[in-house]
Amino acid sequence: MTEKIVKYHSSSVKILIDKGLVNNTWSFLDPNFHYVVITDTNLTKHYGKLLSSIPNLESILAIKPGEKAKSIEVYEKIITSLNKLAINRDTILIAFGGGVICELGGFVASTYLDGINYLLIPTTLVAQIDTAIGGHCTLNVGDEAIIGQYYHPLMIIVDPLVLKTLPLEEFNNGIITTIKYAIVKDAKLYEELLASPVKQDSENLEDIITRCLNIKLLLTLKDEYNLKEQQILSLGKRYLEVILRLANNKLPYYNALALGIYYELDNLLLRDSLKEIFNLYNIVNDFVKWNIDYPKYLFKNKKDTQITVKKVVIDKIGRAKLALEEICR
Repeated sequence: MTEKIVKYHSSSVKILIDKGLVNNTWSFLDPNFHYVVITDTNLTKHYGKLLSSIPNLESILAIKPGEKAKSIEVYEKIITSLNKLAINRDTILIAFGGGVICELGGFVASTYLDGINYLLIPTTLVAQIDTAIGGHCTLNVGDEAIIGQYYHPLMIIVDPLVLKTLPLEEFNNGIITTIKYAIVKDAKLYEELLASPVKQDSENLEDIITRCLNIKLLLTLKDEYNLKEQQILSLGKRYLEVILRLANNKLPYYNALALGIYYELDNLLLRDSLKEIFNLYNIVNDFVKWNIDYPKYLFKNKKDTQITVKKVVIDKIGRAKLALEEICR
């Protein structure tokens, strides 16, 4: 088992990484505390019995899955439920789920009774290497995550075996995130991903997760509040919203992010390499169809004729930097 103690400016976080950590012994939980779980109804189908075996369990709050769960309305229902249960600071909240549950759970914990302790058990590849790391908690207004803050959990439990229940599309969301991490920070990892495809039952999956998690840790420790260094992980996202909108949200997230990464790169040789790795992982896109004038879609104010945006520049695989780019309408 890998154990890390990560010391941020605001707090310390323990991270445990191992296959089979999530089992009915719940050995990582302190028996002196009570627990309440936030999860979704898809996960209770697979893990309901296991979650019910948590010692000193107060309640399991299962919500409908999906991005809409990270709403003010759902947040209010959870806060109301915690209040009815008379949950106090002797109770620790467990967020058991993917990125939405991790962010929602963190936001609930940060605001209930002015802040209670919580821990994360991420159940998707994206959550294990990205969303659960860094303490970023958000709520959506409409489709945008515009309410948020930073509030770190006591502990993050990373168990690669829980990924076996993931739908392939959700696992692919994690794969494109893994490829992105390699592009910006780890050339050796990129070569390994290209040489041997990573699957849900791959022997080296735990190693891949640990290396990506370490990249996110490195960046969040340097830039806890996402003001500079951490923003290299936004590679591909400047076009992501545009692509999804043009596709009427019918394009899978991993396809849209792959396109966003591809078109953000200026180097044509790097683009060719990306096509190779995307094909290897069946992240196949019609690059010709989407070769349109993206910059004009970035303007939100009709009166603007010029905007300045941050761009992630890749000199070569494994080396990224931020730059400012002026775009004219």
